Amino acid sequence: MKIRYLPYLAAFLTATLVLAIAELFIRLENEHFQQENRVAVLDQLSTVRAKLEGSLNQRLFVMQGLVAYISVSNPNISQAEFENLTRVILAKQPGIPSAALFKNSIATHLYPLAGQEGALGFAPLKIPEEKKPFQRAIDTRNTVVSGPVKLIEQGNMALITRTPIFLTPVGQPPESGRYWGMVSIGIDWNILLKEAGLLDSSAKLKYAIRGKDGLGAAGEVFFGDAKVFQRSPVTLEVTLPNGSWQLAAIPKDGWIEKSPIFKWLWIAASFSAILAGGAIFVLVSTPAKLRERALQLESLLEELRRTQTMMIQAEKMSSLGQMVAGVAHEINNPVNFIHGNISYSSEYVADLIRLLDLYQKYYPEPAKEIKLEADNIDLEFLVKDLPKTINSMKFGTERIQQIVLSLRNFSRLDESDRKKVNLHEGIDSTLLILQNRLKANSHHSEIRIVKEYGDLPAIECYAGQLNQAFMNLINNAIDTLEEKLSLPNSKDLYFIPTIQIATKIEGKMVEIRISDNGSGMKEEVRRKIFDPFYTTKQVGKGTGIGLSITYQIIVERHGGKIECVSEPGKGTEFAIAIPLTNKN
Repeated sequence: MKIRYLPYLAAFLTATLVLAIAELFIRLENEHFQQENRVAVLDQLSTVRAKLEGSLNQRLFVMQGLVAYISVSNPNISQAEFENLTRVILAKQPGIPSAALFKNSIATHLYPLAGQEGALGFAPLKIPEEKKPFQRAIDTRNTVVSGPVKLIEQGNMALITRTPIFLTPVGQPPESGRYWGMVSIGIDWNILLKEAGLLDSSAKLKYAIRGKDGLGAAGEVFFGDAKVFQRSPVTLEVTLPNGSWQLAAIPKDGWIEKSPIFKWLWIAASFSAILAGGAIFVLVSTPAKLRERALQLESLLEELRRTQTMMIQAEKMSSLGQMVAGVAHEINNPVNFIHGNISYSSEYVADLIRLLDLYQKYYPEPAKEIKLEADNIDLEFLVKDLPKTINSMKFGTERIQQIVLSLRNFSRLDESDRKKVNLHEGIDSTLLILQNRLKANSHHSEIRIVKEYGDLPAIECYAGQLNQAFMNLINNAIDTLEEKLSLPNSKDLYFIPTIQIATKIEGKMVEIRISDNGSGMKEEVRRKIFDPFYTTKQVGKGTGIGLSITYQIIVERHGGKIECVSEPGKGTEFAIAIPLTNKN
């Protein structure tokens, strides 16, 4: 009786196991799809934030020259001087309709003055709603951005900035003296939104901003639909000199919860479960071959277990790619902002130096205090060195951009389509990710990398999967070298731990060789290294599936070959051959 029902039980258990594995895979696929959507929104939102911060900071920066001029040179500036200087400063910077000086916190200078004469003598500290941001700027000695508010004269929305001015006594640090007053400008809000792309009707995202008067997430919504913040948005902080805004975005049509291939995955899973269950039923139903087929069933279940483990490992590597891509985006946006503003800073510095030259030309004999201050700060050296400093900053940001490009190249782990790529870029990106393990530390000296790259064309392949294979092989080489260096008799002063990577074209194949000068391995170990779950590492240091996955990627996915040559005491070499034209 028990034997009679065994085929049905085996078929049911097999179909259930297949469906359970499929359910896990489909859930991971949905999570991965949602992560991709959020990363895509984050990428666009980061660009908008960088543009918004850049546009705002450019306009805040132009008034720093006026602050420095009053603080150091001319605390008794006249209305005519203020108008002329402000006109020059704002000539190349649209979106600043007005500016004002509040000497001793009372409006004394206006630009433009025409039509605003009635505002002279205005005392913000006597108005409760004006006093708070005004006093905050004085107390923090930093710019405060308020609004946006509606301007009475112009009728449009604008941000109001208040920057305190403190005098600079001769021979003392900048702005270390008494409080002089305040410079305030209005910044056209619609121009900022337009430059940031927030008014683009063709945009695929719906945006909202909260944190009026720089209060961050606790402030009220002042742009977009407040409901955006209730629909699981992607958010970023927009940094202000004395506070922040919170910028949020969601897709215009809302978040898509399920992958587009969700239905087809379940259809395929159901069909696979029926086939697997039917096959097991037929296999087990013949009593004469029961033992043989039981062994086949055990092998099939083991294969399913291995497939499940490899799926989970592949998803982990995909998540790593997403994390690296996200980090690269987060690094890239502020670096692009800095790099983009260096050219403006260079122009502003050149303008200030040119203005300084004109002052020296027409006023060759400055006041004694100015001459002392110029000698004190070594003005001649400062004028020569400042452009060089800005060029050095530009070189530094270009170097960071190169590193971010390598991180983005490695983050192609989740790409599922074949495409032509540069294999050397994939290897170099992998080495960059493992750079921390290659450096010298308290346990071993620096592991040297020797590259012998040939002239390779772009290869059609699964780029992300090949990166994973390179990661597994180089990680194993590092483990081997660390193990050799940790042995008691490894204090050879002339031993240099080395990993050599060579590439070349061999007929219709691309050959990649990755070798190390570690301890090597015995023949019985070498024959088993590609077997699933086989490992010689200590418990907790290896799963035994890294080289098995590498074999699957090279041989089964790319129709290539992978061989291992090793001898105890002479190191290990992995030779990979991949077809130039992948027909798998």
